[in-house]
Amino acid sequence: MREHIIALVSQYLPGPFKASGSNIVCKCPFHKGGNETSPSFGINLEKGVFNCFSCHESGDIRRLLRLMGASRETIDAELKSIQPELDRARELHGKVQENFFREKDPFKAEYVLPEAFLGVYDWMPTKLVEKGFDPLLLQDMEIGFDRSGNRIMYPIRDMYGNLAGFSGGATLPEQFPKYKVYQGGTKRGALWVPADFGSWFDEKHPGYRFENHHFLWNFNRVFPRAISMSEGADTVFIVEGFKACLWMIQAGFKNTVALMGSAISDRQQRMLHRLGGDIVLCLDNDDAGRKATERIGNLLWEPMFGRVFVMPYPEQHRFEKTQPDDYPFPVLHQLMQSAVPFVPRPSPRGPTKYSSEPKQWE
Repeated sequence: MREHIIALVSQYLPGPFKASGSNIVCKCPFHKGGNETSPSFGINLEKGVFNCFSCHESGDIRRLLRLMGASRETIDAELKSIQPELDRARELHGKVQENFFREKDPFKAEYVLPEAFLGVYDWMPTKLVEKGFDPLLLQDMEIGFDRSGNRIMYPIRDMYGNLAGFSGGATLPEQFPKYKVYQGGTKRGALWVPADFGSWFDEKHPGYRFENHHFLWNFNRVFPRAISMSEGADTVFIVEGFKACLWMIQAGFKNTVALMGSAISDRQQRMLHRLGGDIVLCLDNDDAGRKATERIGNLLWEPMFGRVFVMPYPEQHRFEKTQPDDYPFPVLHQLMQSAVPFVPRPSPRGPTKYSSEPKQWE
């Protein structure tokens, strides 16, 4: 596998390559036009993952080839012979990372879907492009479109990058719910309700169920950057939904994750606390979002981990329902600069208070 990966990436990356144990190091193709003075881009040949210690791009070999412009068909063909080894390496890496759990890794998806599923929905969601989302970002984040269901498809991965499920965003006014988690077939009374993916799905994936509160969207990209940093993660931004997360990433806040709702589970809390960095809550500017900020802030506030901050919304929008993707990038950056420390509520009564001192960004 090592030789295959070296031969493969050498077609796309600027050399020369320098060997360093199980890694190869070269100039990063994603910043400074590929003309770094000191190479900061590394590929682990045993795990099949990459990371830049400067711009923090990271992921597996499949994502690297995608970022370098290779088509899905080319990638499938190039990785076909070593895909079983890559899968075993990913599984082994997951076990090593979580070896203190004696029986079951709680952060690994119970059901892992084949990567080929992405090809079924490999259609550009034009409605997002019309709203200002960068097509290249949508492609990188593997956002697709379900033409039969008229829904924008957001793939959801566990923290190791395994494809765990999909959520479909409505594109028509009459569609309900607004976001639909695609499930396998299930029995309701005497009736059998086929899978949201299609009737064919249950034959190949019997018993498939998906619980979105087990995952944080985009955590699989934030987590590798965090564990590669000797002093812990950079600041992590938390939003409610997919579009807000995409908009934040496009604005430059790469360490953004989405709850996929306004609640947080115990598992999601544990994932966030493992990062060790500061947290900025950027939940929706409505009654539910404000209540969620208070509730989640109290749950995440732990002195032994990072600090918790809250992004304030503009005063003129105090009573309007808005969210991060409603604001231009310069305004978002101003709001982040004004983020204030969350002060945990000492008693069940009374509103949560925020410090008046803004966060000092390094």
